[in-house]
Amino acid sequence: MVGLVKSRIHDGIAVIALDNPPVNALGAGLRRDLAGILDHLRGRSGVLGAVIGAPGRSFSAGLDLQDLDAPITPPSLRQICDQIEGLPFPTVAVLTGSTLGAGLELALSCTWRLSDPEAVIGLPDVTLGLVPGAGGTQRLPRIVGAAQALNMLMSGQSIKPGAAQKAGLVDGIVRGEPLSGGVHFLKAKQASGAPVVASRDRRDGFADPDAYLRLVSERKTALRQSRYLAPRRIADCVEAAILLPFDAGMEFEAVAHEECRSGPQSHALRHMFRAERRIDPRFLSRADGKGWALHPEGEAVAERLRRALRAAVDHLASLGVTPEAIDRALLDLGFTQVPFGHRVAGGASSRGHDAVQRRVVAALMAEGCRMVEAGVVARASDIDAIAVHGMSYPRWRGGPMRTSVQFGLLGLKRDMAHWAKESRIWEAPALVGEAVKYAAGFEALPTV
Repeated sequence: MVGLVKSRIHDGIAVIALDNPPVNALGAGLRRDLAGILDHLRGRSGVLGAVIGAPGRSFSAGLDLQDLDAPITPPSLRQICDQIEGLPFPTVAVLTGSTLGAGLELALSCTWRLSDPEAVIGLPDVTLGLVPGAGGTQRLPRIVGAAQALNMLMSGQSIKPGAAQKAGLVDGIVRGEPLSGGVHFLKAKQASGAPVVASRDRRDGFADPDAYLRLVSERKTALRQSRYLAPRRIADCVEAAILLPFDAGMEFEAVAHEECRSGPQSHALRHMFRAERRIDPRFLSRADGKGWALHPEGEAVAERLRRALRAAVDHLASLGVTPEAIDRALLDLGFTQVPFGHRVAGGASSRGHDAVQRRVVAALMAEGCRMVEAGVVARASDIDAIAVHGMSYPRWRGGPMRTSVQFGLLGLKRDMAHWAKESRIWEAPALVGEAVKYAAGFEALPTV
């Protein structure tokens, strides 16, 4: 079959190969092709089982990032997972390369999972401010229990195949050609008369309900003061997995997913994900594959931003705003380090706090614009990435350029016209006037 998914049937076993290089992103085209093949197999007699994999490349690294910027185009991955679980025969997913996010959710809908020894397995949705949207919070805890599910879902970190097998997430390690290994495994399972239990009907992870609920409760208590929405909603969903019937739990997850997807935090975190991957490595890079390192040219940009911040807070202090009020406003904004060192507990924002926050963000944004206009950096998102990694700007805000758009760029520009009479740090560069023409603000502007 021509398309992004290939299939063949041999000796009663359907072999389904995902073919959307380089990472088998589960975009609309692949989902459509896969749904069509599943429909065809469901109505075909003589099919005894199916193996899903991707020879020679990643099983799937998940959804295309742009798919998250708008409601999903049908068929959704949730619908496809339901299709797989509704097939009248068992299924095996063979995990190779990157099996992440929606890719792992697809695999969780299969009866069994095998893994290549080098596969990278995880649910990093939380790092984008998201709750999984295709059953990850409902199927995973049914299989591995609350502790393992919460660790994977809330850290966003991947686990190795050996650890996944020990947890019960995968049922074996396959060596050699992945799809052939999957066929051999499926035939062996059928020959042994192994019970076929859909993931939605698994109860392995619910063996000790009291311990399960205690773990969830402890995690929810620990998250009570968190500024991040997605981890709190993930804990709610994992709790719902054991308290609600499967279909109700799926609806609960869908509401949580959409709340996060459409909210400002996830938009900001997705913006940061893109910004970190666009920025010139002269400024910022991920040298060890994990942590981000700010280089001398990035440090120079960060220092200009720090000076702008200092100038803004010094001016506010000269107007009579107390150091405690300034620090509290910045803590409320999300900063972990504040200029005057007052570690006051964050409280509800007040009008005074809002005014401080707007002035500080405007000063940082204006200095960022000057650097973009001068060609110091290529784009506004470079400023955001450097601010997050170089001056403790809250990641979940997406950087000062992003925050200024969220605050309302047109209104901020009007305020800056008044503030600039007090200090030139609030003079609005021409780039601000260009950005206000677009709903996306600075993101809509061409790079230098």
